[in-house]
Amino acid sequence: MDLQWLRNFIDIVDHQGLVAASRYNYLAPSLLSKHLKKIEKTLNKSLIARSSREFKLTEEGRCFYDYAKKILDLYKESETALNNQKKTIHGTIRLALPTPLIRLSLLNKLTDFLRRYPDVTLVLVKGNSLNVLLEHGADIVLTFSSTAKTKIIFKKILCLHRALLAAPAYLKKHMPIKSPQDLLQHNCLVNISACPDYQWHIKQQTILISGNISSVSTETLIPLAVQGTGIIYTYIELAEQELQSKKLQRVFSMKQDEAVPLYLAYSPLLASNACMALINFMLEQSNH
Repeated sequence: MDLQWLRNFIDIVDHQGLVAASRYNYLAPSLLSKHLKKIEKTLNKSLIARSSREFKLTEEGRCFYDYAKKILDLYKESETALNNQKKTIHGTIRLALPTPLIRLSLLNKLTDFLRRYPDVTLVLVKGNSLNVLLEHGADIVLTFSSTAKTKIIFKKILCLHRALLAAPAYLKKHMPIKSPQDLLQHNCLVNISACPDYQWHIKQQTILISGNISSVSTETLIPLAVQGTGIIYTYIELAEQELQSKKLQRVFSMKQDEAVPLYLAYSPLLASNACMALINFMLEQSNH
């Protein structure tokens, strides 16, 4: 039985007749009569006493009217429940990123995302290779690469700025650095996961650097640079606190910082509602 038949029947009863109901909902009386007859045929019952000049429901009509209203109310409730269910963001998101990027202020706002969506669980996974996304079950990858891959979408989230940083005490103690070539005379702290060949690409020059400490983590090297151990080449956004407190400073001027775009990579075919909520949240935050 069509729900519209039920709505029309209720209108007929509420407005005490076909003509008044047709004026109310702008439907032809003949159409309302047709729907009423279809209901009566389906039920095999007369719902309106046609022998009376006044509009009057039969006993069966009064009973059906009450149930028809309940049916429509339940239908409305089910629509509301389903719509609310669609709006509910829940599930687990696996976010892959290089470990040093945990220091980004943008990622510190992930707690705000989890407050907004309390039914979401966030799992941080080490790595920024697209293989993490394609082969190892990550939902979203923060990556510096935007190499075209089938069915992968890249969204630029922000630009990081790479610069040479050192402690003021180190720079005061050692010979001045006026060009990238001068780095050959300095102790360079190397992130071997980013620079396995010990080459820094600075101001369109490639410098084969050396130093007495290397690490797979920028997080390890930043405190060593603060202590005056040597020079690091890293993203200034990862050392914001140290720069603001003047524990570290740029070796060259700010205009010479190298801008490196950072992307969110994901598969639109696999992304859940929770994943899309996180992607939109991070893009929103990056624009602030």
